[in-house]
Formats: sequence, structure tokens, C-alpha cells
Amino acid sequence: MSRPTVVTTPTIVEAIWGLDRGGAEVLLLERLRASDRDAADYVVVTSRPELRGLTPDFEELGIRVVAAGSRRVAATVKRLRPAIVNVHSPRPALWLKSALAAGYFGRTRPRLIETIHSERYGHPAFEYTSSRLNPVLDRVVAVSRAVAGSQLARLAPRLDIVRPGVDVATISQWSRPQTEALRGRFDVLDTRVLLAMVAGFRTAKNHLRLVHAIETLARSGFTPADLVVILAGDGPTRGSVETAIRARGLGDFFRFVGNVPRAWRVIATADAALLTSDREGLPVVVMEAIAAGRPVLSTDVGGVSELVADGQTGLLFDPADTAAAIGRFVGDADLRVRLTRQAAARRADVDIRHTAAAMERIYGVARPRSRDPIRVVDGLA
Repeated sequence: MSRPTVVTTPTIVEAIWGLDRGGAEVLLLERLRASDRDAADYVVVTSRPELRGLTPDFEELGIRVVAAGSRRVAATVKRLRPAIVNVHSPRPALWLKSALAAGYFGRTRPRLIETIHSERYGHPAFEYTSSRLNPVLDRVVAVSRAVAGSQLARLAPRLDIVRPGVDVATISQWSRPQTEALRGRFDVLDTRVLLAMVAGFRTAKNHLRLVHAIETLARSGFTPADLVVILAGDGPTRGSVETAIRARGLGDFFRFVGNVPRAWRVIATADAALLTSDREGLPVVVMEAIAAGRPVLSTDVGGVSELVADGQTGLLFDPADTAAAIGRFVGDADLRVRLTRQAAARRADVDIRHTAAAMERIYGVARPRSRDPIRVVDGLA
């Protein structure tokens, strides 16, 4: 009598620094929400248990969240004995690659994948050291072509570009009455143009560049009746940004709303999304804007140009031209209509279902499903 076949579900660890509401964290949550969670046992391992803003969201999906603590990631992964580890943050990636190179996992060695979300993570020496360990990886996943060409992705044994996505089906259903209600809460019903900057207050996001641009526009005659900017997010530079706004008498041009769950609602309420960053990977806010049918005004950095066509679905500009780009958008109603229409036509490009299917193929757990074919994935052998 033959024995019954036992089908085991592989354990896949998604290792990340913390679970606050940052871009990489939100992208991971949305991908796992769209994934076939019966095909694998997903476990999220975090190095900073105090950064737990999204923890309940993962747990609601039935996904375990394990707090490893600083520098205990390798030991935690070894205890979990996963088939695959995908690490999304630079420091845990360095620790895991070092452990792998030292033979720490022995016969329980998992397949190790590093997903790189940004062209730069900090000090060049750190990036160089981390990239020198890339040969121990099974593969590197980059979120954009720009990231794939960065120092962090060098020496990868295999490199794939998998563009992230967002929940287009939900975001695109945001209705006009809901938009008007939120504009009322922000006290901007009488403002001609509302821009939304959804970004953590960190140096790389360069909110002060925006403040200087608004100061320039105010001097040229723009008023809060023409333009208001919603600032969603929090972080270490918020205090200095608030001080700079008060010192220049620009308070009526801005609304601070802090960290907002489902921040895409803020973008959908605005006329356009705005970024004034020094560097980016492939920002969540850009994908959420396209899903909401909103154009993007952004400095031309990182992978933004891979999603935003200048003059078609948004405006890309050099940092020195920030004020001019904002002024052009605010002052040209026909331009706003055209960019909005063309941004809405690109929604399928940022559908999270394509990302989830691509990662399931990389993990080797893809199963037939009645979903749209993958159209937004590039692979580099």
C-alpha cells in the first residue's frame, strides 16, 4: 500500500528593518496582500520591534511578525529554517550576507534574495562593503532600472528588475464626494490647486526645497487661493521645516496632517502628487498617484522617470526649477486637465497583482490563477 503524498508549504521570510509606514514597508504589505498566501508560509522578520506601525496590518492577513531585534536577524532566520529569505533593508542585508559568507547556516542555508529599493542607502563605504558580499546571494531584485545600475546591485549573481505596484482596484474607486469631504477637513475647498507631498520628513526628501519654491512663488504673486500643499508624513526634519515656514510667513500655503493610514487618499484628494527629493528608488507616492489618476510633479531622480513621462503624465524638473514647475502646473488649467487624463490611462502599469505574480515566480511558488498577464516586469540574467 503506497503512502499518501505529503505536500509541504515552504516558509518564506521577508526581512526588513522596521514596520513603520515607509515606502518599502507599504510595498511589502501590499504585495503580500495580493499574493497567494496558501502557496507559502510568509513570515516577516523585523530588526526594530519598536517600529511597528504596520504590524497589525500584516497580522490581519494571517502573516506572522517576528521581532528579531538589532543584529539578531541571522539567528532568528536560522531558527525559522525558511526555504527562502528576501531581505529589504540595507543593514539586515549586510548581516545576513555576512552570516552566509561565514557558513553560519550550515546545511540549513536558505536561498537569499536582496530586494534593493533605492539607489543610495547612506555612506559610500557601506554600499561598497555590502555590494562586495553580493556574490553569496542567489539573486538581487531591483525596483527600477536606476536602482539596478547602482553600486548596491553590483556583483549580483543574477539581477531582476521587478517594478513594485499598488492596489489600483481600491485606489481608483475613490469618489468625488469623498474627495470633497476630505478637502473640507483640510480647509482647502476654495483653493484652486491642491498638491500633496506624501513623504517622511527626512533630509533626502528635501522639504526645504519645497519651502523655498513656495516662497519664490509667493513673491511673484501666488496666494493660498491659488495653491496649497498638503504635507503628509512625519520624521526628524519636520521641526526645521515648520520653523522655516513660520519664519517666511508661508503658513497658509501648507497643511500638516502627519502620518495618515492609506495615505493614497490624500493624493487622490489633491490635483497632483509632489516630490522634491534628492534621491529616490521607485516611490510609492508616484505609483499611488497614477493609480488615483493624478499627475506627478517631481525632481528627476532615481526611477521616477520610469513611471512619469515628462509633459505627459506629470512634470519632471531639475531641483533649481522646482518653483517654475509648480508655477507652470498651477497657472495652466489646460495642462492640468491633459496630464490628469493621461496619468489615469496608465493605471495598469502600477497594478500590484503583476508584482505579486512576478515575485511568486522568483520564489518558485507560482500557481495558476485567473489574473491579468504580467506586463510590468523586466528580467536581467
